[in-house]
Amino acid sequence: MNLPRRKIADGIHANYLNGSKFKVHSITVGIEIPLDLKSVTTANLLSRVLNRGCKKYPDIKSLSVKLDDMYAAGLSIGVTRSGESEYLCLFTDFLSGTYTQGCDIIKETVEIIKEILLLPKIENGAFDHAYVAGEKKNLADDIASLINNKAKYAKNRCIEELCKGEPYAISTLGDKEILSALDGSELYRFFSSALKHSRMEILYTGEDGSFDKVCSELTDIFSCLEREYEESCFDCIVRNDVKAVHEVYEDMEVIQGKLSLGMVTGVTNKSPDIGALIVANEIFGGSPNSKLFMNVREKMSLCYYCSSTLDAVKGIMLVNAGIEKDNYKIAKNAILEQLEEVKAGKFTDEEFSNAVSSLINGYKSVADSVSSLETWYMPRIFIGENDTPESRIKQIRSVTRKDVINAANKINPQVIYFLRPSEKEEC
Repeated sequence: MNLPRRKIADGIHANYLNGSKFKVHSITVGIEIPLDLKSVTTANLLSRVLNRGCKKYPDIKSLSVKLDDMYAAGLSIGVTRSGESEYLCLFTDFLSGTYTQGCDIIKETVEIIKEILLLPKIENGAFDHAYVAGEKKNLADDIASLINNKAKYAKNRCIEELCKGEPYAISTLGDKEILSALDGSELYRFFSSALKHSRMEILYTGEDGSFDKVCSELTDIFSCLEREYEESCFDCIVRNDVKAVHEVYEDMEVIQGKLSLGMVTGVTNKSPDIGALIVANEIFGGSPNSKLFMNVREKMSLCYYCSSTLDAVKGIMLVNAGIEKDNYKIAKNAILEQLEEVKAGKFTDEEFSNAVSSLINGYKSVADSVSSLETWYMPRIFIGENDTPESRIKQIRSVTRKDVINAANKINPQVIYFLRPSEKEEC
């Protein structure tokens, strides 16, 4: 489904999604940024600084008071990645105008967007020094703490090995050394350049009759923005080449080993057999009824946890497990054997129907809230995909056992990463 879409300015478009059934509506603004290490680092710092306030509402307290006056409206700014497309995202939610008599809630919300994006707190061509210094420390702490979550660390290291040399391998938070060199002036130059040159996509989820007003208000605030839009292409690198499996070991003072397997599929959201691959993943390791959970974890007791996830934009699959060091070989082999079972069609009708039912229920739940709809549609707007939860359900329902087997045979393990307890920890 193509969402209704209006041009607001050069390279800026507003999209509409019907959210009339909800009491809370939303406007989300996404600003595309290049996926390189410096841009990612800078954008992460920028999102945190913008959350601190703006010229009119110069601190978190004054901004919170304003949002409370707007019937407890919400505002958050962060960096979102989909495949190899990344964007700075400002999300607002607010009570439907049906319940805000005497308050032009859409106008008020768009005004807040204007204050945050177009009228930030700037001093001598730089973001407020205190804002920047405080958020640099917070971001540096977050980057340093990534290693504390060993399961996530292992998963990220596996991705780095699997996608070495590709933008997808770049850390989602950025680099500590690059961060240390950033200041308020460079941060403002980066932001100004993005506002001037980058593609922007806006998603309004709300009442059908209000889309015209939303577009009118947005046009008013962005009309004063000097634009020199430079169209660019951030197509995702999709690998389907099959190489020899590469095993990587890293020793660390951990009690529990972390095993991550990286696999390529060559199948993405744009592929006709994406539905079959999604079902194959669900049978393999995507749910509590999967082969990995029921066999490797429950029956064999080889893992503390074991599951697979699919990135359908990038076309890769990851398996993550927590294991004892001595169980590395047997757990690795057991995981790969379960994949071979799916490839050979050795799954029951019950496993197949459970996987289909679980997926359909998950896609149906997307329509349960404005935030989940935004999470679904916003990345797809940026990467030019038109699939909806309803179309995905239709795909899943049409999948056959033969389709699952064919899709599963496109899954090829490429990297096996093991974060293992060091000898020092065992003594």
